[in-house]
Amino acid sequence: MAIAMGAGISVTDFLNRLLGHEPDASLVETVTMKLEQAKADGEPVDLEAYVKQLTSWQQELA
Repeated sequence: MAIAMGAGISVTDFLNRLLGHEPDASLVETVTMKLEQAKADGEPVDLEAYVKQLTSWQQELA
């Protein structure tokens, strides 16, 4: 949540560290929207699991 509030590192940097490569813009936007939704709902989100699920779907569709 701190990332979404401007603390720590950017979403792009977080994804780059997690994935080991520069994320595409659509992934950054999707993760940013998920963080904003979680913040608005007051719900925790497991970002690592969420990103792994998204990237797995992307690879299946490629």
